[in-house]
Amino acid sequence: MSDTIATNDASVRAEAYKRHKSLVPADALRSLQRKDSLKGATQLSLHLVLVAFFAAAQWHSRSASESESASWAWCAFHWGSFIAQCMCMAFLFTAFHELTHRTVFTVPWWNVAWGHLLGFTIFRPYHHYTFYHYNHHKFTGDLAMDPELQDSFIDLKLDNVFSYLAYLSSMPYWIDRLTTLLRHCAMCILPREEKFLTSATSKLVVTEANTYVLLYSLLAFWCYLVPFVGTLVWQLWLLPTLVAQPFLRFYLIAEHHGCTTGDAILSNTRTTSTYSWYRWLAWQMPFHAEHHAFPFVPFHQLKNLHLYLRATVARDGGCTPGGESGYLGVHIGLLKKFL
Repeated sequence: MSDTIATNDASVRAEAYKRHKSLVPADALRSLQRKDSLKGATQLSLHLVLVAFFAAAQWHSRSASESESASWAWCAFHWGSFIAQCMCMAFLFTAFHELTHRTVFTVPWWNVAWGHLLGFTIFRPYHHYTFYHYNHHKFTGDLAMDPELQDSFIDLKLDNVFSYLAYLSSMPYWIDRLTTLLRHCAMCILPREEKFLTSATSKLVVTEANTYVLLYSLLAFWCYLVPFVGTLVWQLWLLPTLVAQPFLRFYLIAEHHGCTTGDAILSNTRTTSTYSWYRWLAWQMPFHAEHHAFPFVPFHQLKNLHLYLRATVARDGGCTPGGESGYLGVHIGLLKKFL
């Protein structure tokens, strides 16, 4: 089947899976799919420690940087810490994403519990995203069924400079987050959501949304009663979360934009070259073609999986521009197509 034709035919997709599964020996694949709670806990802990460290640094340097006698060094330290915190908070999404795959911990409910905690932090309810993301993996590149190809506020179709800048600004994302959460509270499920939500899972999503909104409301009321708490919440959570989104959007654009549609996973998904620290912060998700080819392989094994797939990814990659020139190269290439 042509890579440019979308399909939700299960037999075609099963055949596509067999094609890339044959690239990895069975014994190696079994080893690669093995979860490791210690590695998951270490990655998650270090990520959260980084967020806390930079949050504390920007908080404690705030007053010094705002005083009339503040030196440029204090100002640079404060704003540098703030940007670093925002960068780390942006990639809480990739931690959250890995938790929805339930590959961080061997104990399933640990993934769910931490998934809800991070989902609450980044305003993405855990169960709703899990169902949404499952269909994205099942129908990657399918114009009718892939939820990321429906040209919604959260997943804009990028075909000109305006849509590109709108996506990077994150404004459509926040409009979607607010309206979707309130819609679900009111038991309103859109037709495009019915593609990945059953009547039973819709009820779970509605309950989840109401629970999140209740907790947000209680937190807002506490902030109202205790202004200092409100200052902490704004300075250390809400403001960094808002500023973090453009950093995340910059990363996410490279996953599928500019790639072919259709059933060939190694052609409709882009693996992007980058620095090792950036891959670590993004939970190894720059190896994105590998992740889509084998979604049950934990994040800490994607680098090893890449060794088996890199030649095929390089040969059969259907993304223009490719990912070999890094994230900046992908963005420059996309902008050239738009202009």
